[in-house]
Amino acid sequence: MGSKIYVGNLPFAVNKQTLQDRFSQRGMVAAVLVVAGAVVATVAAIAE
Repeated sequence: MGSKIYVGNLPFAVNKQTLQDRFSQRGMVAAVLVVAGAVVATVAAIAE
């Protein structure tokens, strides 16, 4: 199982593809999850 990275306090304009591209500059990225919405005050992402 690989490592997971949590990144919080992202701008609302961030999207899954942008994060995938940025994280993959450092190695293989299996998945990216972007969490945002009315309930969440900020945007966060988890990369695996």
